[in-house]
Order: sequence, then structure tokens, then C-alpha cells
Amino acid sequence: MVSEYKKTPLGFLPQSWKVKKLRDVATRITEKNKDRTDNVLTISAKFGLVNQKEFFNKSVASKNLSGYYYLQEGDFAYNKSYSEGYPFGAIKMLERYDQGIVSTLYICFRLTGNNTDSLFYKYYFDSNLWNEEVRLIAKEGGRSHGLLNVGVDEFFDILLPLPPLEEQRKIAAILSSVDEAIEKTEAIIEQTEKVKKGLMQQLLTKGIGHTKFKKTEIGEIPEEWEVKQLAEVCVINPTYRVEKGTICSYVEMGAVNENSPHISYFGKREAGKGGGSRFKENDVLFARITPCTENGKTALVPKLESEVGIGSTEFIVLSPLKQILDPKFLYYFVKSDRVRNYAISRMTGTTGRQRVPKEVFEQELMIALPPNDEQKKIGEILYNYDKKIDHEKRRKNQLQTIKKGLMQVLLTGKVRVKVDDEVMLQ
Repeated sequence: MVSEYKKTPLGFLPQSWKVKKLRDVATRITEKNKDRTDNVLTISAKFGLVNQKEFFNKSVASKNLSGYYYLQEGDFAYNKSYSEGYPFGAIKMLERYDQGIVSTLYICFRLTGNNTDSLFYKYYFDSNLWNEEVRLIAKEGGRSHGLLNVGVDEFFDILLPLPPLEEQRKIAAILSSVDEAIEKTEAIIEQTEKVKKGLMQQLLTKGIGHTKFKKTEIGEIPEEWEVKQLAEVCVINPTYRVEKGTICSYVEMGAVNENSPHISYFGKREAGKGGGSRFKENDVLFARITPCTENGKTALVPKLESEVGIGSTEFIVLSPLKQILDPKFLYYFVKSDRVRNYAISRMTGTTGRQRVPKEVFEQELMIALPPNDEQKKIGEILYNYDKKIDHEKRRKNQLQTIKKGLMQVLLTGKVRVKVDDEVMLQ
């Protein structure tokens, strides 16, 4: 440790790394726009420097943009606004656009000299490794209107690690490769969700392989299908009996997903202590309260540890009648835009606490019902798409965890990289 590393104000760093003030490797940007562009940017802690209209769906900039700071691709900006997960604000590099402008509330800078790699420092500032430096200069009690009281001069005095340039580039390349894998996975998820949504609309109204259709009160459907009241083919809010004191699987609202039939986690609850909805395997849970209804929180109950499960009082439970309604088909019916939009239109109550009345399911909703075999095929097709999406989401989470771990060890020199085939440290 002693021979390979040295003690610095930033902790132990490799012998070949230096420690520099930000002002030693960067210069402040105060260049004004002067009407060169109207691409007004804002810093999103999650997405970086993004177009204000894209992010807010509106512009909150002043009409006169000439006084805004002018940035070019590769420049950095510091937003002193703190938020959850970003207690010391966010420093982001301009990547998405060739140029843009930002509010003069931001501290902007450009790396200088030939010993810095902008991508390396993009990742460094994406980490939390610089937070302690800002904490030391943020003035006591200086949090007003959501902004940290950080002076410009003090900000440019924060300390940064300066590895050899080739090592910076290698570290940046490794982290970029993980980012590319994450982006590819996100593209797969997006495309699969798009295909699934189109298939849902097609399969729930046109079925599989039909050529003859008939007009009904809920639209055109295959001739072999029937239109039924939903309450004819499933039990709404079943009253399952469970002995008092029994420990049951418990599902709270937070465990139900917006885009997946799977329940994320289960708790335990003793029957008889408080109320709640009750359900069994293959029942469908529909969130009836705002904003959960609008967001599409719906779940298909898997095999439980207990015979009967207990859940939030804000679930409407739908229990499909065996041999008549397939559970997966019911889930995707309830997830359809037609059902959700109708449920939203019927919500009642005060703003912020609106609920879907149970009468929507007990008396009003109609379902286009294929033969049981076709229901099963439709449900299985859509369920397989959801399994694919969930698999890719897990892969994305794993990659993000890998990236976070790599950033912590590579950006601090705890794990060294090969540069020009020289093993600096394994």
C-alpha cells in the first residue's frame, strides 16, 4: 500500500496520480449567448443537460436569451440546487447537443490544457466523489430557495484527482462500454414494450387468426366471441375467510408495478389486525386510487405462502371464475387502455384522493370473451413479452450496479487499468 499509493487530501491515491484544484485544469465560462442559439438547457440530475422544453414540456426561460451563458459540447455546468439523492447539486457535461445556453445561476467551466479527458471528468462528476469538497465550502445555513450557498471562487478551489491522461482515457472507455450496454438494454425494453402494447390492442379485440367479425355494444369482435358483463365471469372483491391470527402474505401498494404483472415483494400480516383486501393465487389486483389508477398499477397474484393474502384497502380484487375466464387474459383486459381510461373517467372524491367506485367493475364494465383455449393463448403470448421485459430490466439494474461499483474503484485508483499493455496494478 505504501509503495503503490500515497496519502493526499483526497485520501490514498496511486503514486502517479496528482491532486489539482479545479481552477488548475479548467476555466470559468461567462461568455454570453448574444442570440446565437435558442437551445435553453436545464440540468437534470438524472439526465444531464437537457433542452428545457423537452424536460418541462414548456420553457421557463426569459424572453431575452442574449444574457444566458453560452456552452459548447464538452463544457460543464454546476447546478447548485439540491434534491433527493443529490445533496450538493449536480455537475453535468453537455453531451446531447453541439451548443446550448444556461441560466447565469449555474457555474460553468471548460477543461483546459492537454492533460485532461472530458469523458473521465464527466464520470467523476456523475459520481458522489466530489461531494465532500463542496460540503466543505457550502456556507453554514446557506440553503435558500433550494440553492446551496457556494461561492464561485471557492468552487474553483475544490480538489480533483488527476491521473495520467492515458489512464483517464482507459477508465472513461471502460465506463462508456457499460453505458453502451445499458443503452442497448433500454432500447430492447422500449421496443418490446411498444410491440406488446400493439399486440394487446390487436389480440384483445381481434383475437388470433379470425376472418369474420361482428358489431357489438363494445365494438367489433370475432364472431366466435361473446360479450359478457365482467361481474358474470369473475367475483369482485371476494370475501375469503381466514382464521383470526393466521399469518398471511401481505401486499402493499408500493409492491405493485405499473408495467408488469409481477408483485415486487411481499410482507407478512396477521389476519384480524386491521382491514384490507383479500385475494388468492390467480386473482387480479387493480389499484383504484389516484395516482395509482392513472399510472396503471395492476398485478396478477402468484402462488402465495399462505392460502389467502391480505392487501391494501385501495385494491379492487378480481377473482376469475375457473373454466370461464383465464387469469392472465383477465389481467391484460384490466390493463387495457379501454378499461383504465373508463375507470379514470368514473373516479369520484376530492382532488388528490379520488377513487374508482366498485360499481364500475360490479355493474358497468363489459368484456369481449374468446373461447377458453384462445384466452389462454392470448394471455400466454402477452405474459411472455412481460417476462422478456422483466428480464431486460433486471439486466439493466445489474449493469447499473456494476457501473456504480466500477466508478467507485476506477475513479479513485483503488483498481488500476492496463495502459499500453502495462499492468499498473491488478
